[in-house]
Amino acid sequence: MNKNTKTNKKEQKQANLVLMLSFFILILVIPLTSSLPQIQLISQTDPLEYSNIQTIILSITSSTTITQTLIEFDENNHTLEKEDLYYKYSWIPAHKGTNIYKIYAKDLLNETKNYTNTFLVQDTIPPKIIETRPQGILNYNLIELKAITNENSTCKYDEADVSHDSMKFIFTGKGTIHTALRSFGDAEYFFYVKCKDPENNVGQSQNISFKVDTTPPKISKVQPTGTVTQAQITLRFNTNEIAICKWGKTNEEYNYLDNQFQTTGGTLHEQPLSLIEGINAYYLSCKDQLENKNPTITLNLELNLPPTASISVHKNNSYKALRKGTYEVSLTTSEPLSPTPDLKLKYRNKIINVPLEGSSENWEGYLIIPENIGEEVGEFLYTGKDTKGTTGTEITSGKLALLDTTPPRAPKYIRLLNENNKIKISWDYEGEETDHFKIYRSVTGNTDKSDLKTTTQETYYLDADVTNKIGYFYRISAVDQAGNQGPLSEEEFIMTEYQNASPGFKQDPELLAIINTNIAHIEKMVQNLEVKITELEETTDQDLLQIINEQELVSKQKEIKNKIQTLVGELKTYRETKLTKDELNTKIAVISKKIAEYQKDVIKEVKIKSKVQTEQIVDEGLVQKAVEEYLKNKVLTQEQRGEYYTRTRNLQEQVRILQDLISYEIEYEYKESEKITLIKEILLAPQELRGILIQEFIPKDVIKISEIIFTTTPSELNTIGVLWLLRELENSEVRYTTLSEKDLNQLQMIRTILLYDIDEFLNVLSEEKLNASSQITGEAVAKQKQGFSLTKMVLVPIGIIIVIALIIYYFVFLKTQSVYEREIIENIDMQEQQSLRKLKVPVKRSDNVSEVRTIVSVSKSDLDILLGFIQKAYEGLEHSDIDNAYKNYSQALSHYSHAKLNLKHRLKVNFEMNTLYDKIVETKKPS
Repeated sequence: MNKNTKTNKKEQKQANLVLMLSFFILILVIPLTSSLPQIQLISQTDPLEYSNIQTIILSITSSTTITQTLIEFDENNHTLEKEDLYYKYSWIPAHKGTNIYKIYAKDLLNETKNYTNTFLVQDTIPPKIIETRPQGILNYNLIELKAITNENSTCKYDEADVSHDSMKFIFTGKGTIHTALRSFGDAEYFFYVKCKDPENNVGQSQNISFKVDTTPPKISKVQPTGTVTQAQITLRFNTNEIAICKWGKTNEEYNYLDNQFQTTGGTLHEQPLSLIEGINAYYLSCKDQLENKNPTITLNLELNLPPTASISVHKNNSYKALRKGTYEVSLTTSEPLSPTPDLKLKYRNKIINVPLEGSSENWEGYLIIPENIGEEVGEFLYTGKDTKGTTGTEITSGKLALLDTTPPRAPKYIRLLNENNKIKISWDYEGEETDHFKIYRSVTGNTDKSDLKTTTQETYYLDADVTNKIGYFYRISAVDQAGNQGPLSEEEFIMTEYQNASPGFKQDPELLAIINTNIAHIEKMVQNLEVKITELEETTDQDLLQIINEQELVSKQKEIKNKIQTLVGELKTYRETKLTKDELNTKIAVISKKIAEYQKDVIKEVKIKSKVQTEQIVDEGLVQKAVEEYLKNKVLTQEQRGEYYTRTRNLQEQVRILQDLISYEIEYEYKESEKITLIKEILLAPQELRGILIQEFIPKDVIKISEIIFTTTPSELNTIGVLWLLRELENSEVRYTTLSEKDLNQLQMIRTILLYDIDEFLNVLSEEKLNASSQITGEAVAKQKQGFSLTKMVLVPIGIIIVIALIIYYFVFLKTQSVYEREIIENIDMQEQQSLRKLKVPVKRSDNVSEVRTIVSVSKSDLDILLGFIQKAYEGLEHSDIDNAYKNYSQALSHYSHAKLNLKHRLKVNFEMNTLYDKIVETKKPS
């Protein structure tokens, strides 16, 4: 009980203590609750412009510590921050119009104070367009126009800068993003955009500027196209706008083409290409800056390289240069050609034509190198067209040719020595580089080029082919690297002296008999050869003499005789040379072999197989063809060409051309006979011809140029034959041969046409015009009003007296002599006409007057020519060759009828011709 009582008392004390503490605290708190927090607005912006910052400054006080301050707007609480003595908060009101905000303050005693206030947010600033789209260049048509504003607005656009309400087109969207979806064609566009906010504030206009381009770039001016003639080209073309272009060899779209043009990115595009022969396909595409790509186009380039040529000159020797002569030329092209290509050789400022024959890729022609060119480097010029019409001029090989027609100098100081039973020959040479030297030897002297012994490249030679006690004559000539042979050196002589000769030696009788037998046999051969030489020398047939002299048959036979005689001399030395029988037989065998070789060229007979003599008739077609060929590279007016043809045509009428075609056969004793055909044309003209060219028309199917041996080298080859300058022809004769038998009837198709040298022709035209312009076309009458002076009064009577004296002299003296001479000449002319009619000499009619044209020699007078014909006629009578006598008499009579002779000479010739005529009649001239 007591224990519980104590416990209760203790609890009672604790309760009382709590009550006392609570009372004490209550006493302390009651005074504090009597003071709430105080809120006072210090500042705010009212009204506030929309989008500006509103700053609220407040004074919040309390008797205790303020523990929390809040501001509430837009249903959100925000903490007020105290700065120094005041509380401040800033924000941008989101709403226009009246904005309400509340302030909450709480102190340490948890006392709370609320404060509500308002301010007005107004909008007087127009909306601002901060972005418009699109801008620049577009490559699509359906386009979204867009305008972005800084506040909610309604926007419109138009092509004109008008008021917002007047604009035609409306953007969708009333917020800050405004769009319009619309289709546009390819063009440039410019729009004005204006926006208005809900307060009807209208902002400044902005623009939308863009270009619609959905068209790919156009390619134009592609070069090259079609067929090209060079493997390395630059492909180039233009585009109508800036673009990047690509190419490839497979047909792909732009993105898949392999190669970009080397030059691109502008409007000019270039790409180097290497083509192969044939069709080269390339695929091209370009894209512009908007990625517009054109469809891939195909470009086919056909590479047709110009036909090239390689040239080969067949020289038949190893000489480096070409000398005077005719050479076969081969032209091989890289592809077939049509028509015939053109080939020339140019040196200095001169051109040599090389007419070609052939087909496809293989062509042949002949090049004539004239004399007196000197040393030159010639350049071949070639032009050829392939079957597609592509012209080529390139020569891949054989373009240059060394020309050398200048012979080297003659060697000097020939030295001859006997050395070990041989003759050592040495000489000095100063001149151009040589190819070799020719050594000529004879035993008779007067050594010439028919006595060739051997050749050597050194300036010395050891002649072992000599006989003891035999004298030898030597001459040397140099041959340069073109094959030109220089003149022969001075002739030198030496007598051989064997070192092992045995004086007083007598040959063995058996060997001596062998030697003498061989000598007799060979001497008989020499005698027969001498008879043949005499027959050739005494030949009277003029036609045979032509070929004998032209082929140098007499000199060749004499050369053989001299060589054989040398062998006889060698055999005779063996009579005094100590030999065994075997040694003698060996030497005789060598001599026999030489004789067999020499005998191959011993002539048995020279004869004429057939002969045709005709006078050529003018062929208008050939004249025109010859004129066209000659003038084809000449620069003349049409009037000049017409005048040239007219005068050339008239020229043919003024000249007679006699053609002799003779087929010869030279029979040899020990080899096959040789066939030779001679073609000769004789020009008979009434007067000296100057500035004339001779065009020989030679049909290709009758005779080839390669078969011809020209007596006078032509000045030019052309497509229809050959061309000479008349002044270069001896005795105005065209003469050439071929070493084969030809059908003489076909050879009559060869024609000779006379042309005027173009320079001479133009000079004559100029002179004629000059003379025509200088002629006086009117009468000049001078009338003077003054009276006669004393001088005139004296001179005029004297002049009259002189004129009267001259008239008397002419009629009394000269006229009498002229009448006398004319009577004699008329008698002579009558005799001439009778002779012409009797002999039926062919004459040529011109202006109803009988005219006989004949050769006019520049170097001889008419009298010399006539006496020459008469002399040849007498020689024919002496050899009983009536035809030859008649022929020469006819030529003399023809020439006489037009010769310009004075009276004395005419009387002399008339007497000689009458005498000759009587002789011919007495010998019974063949009918």
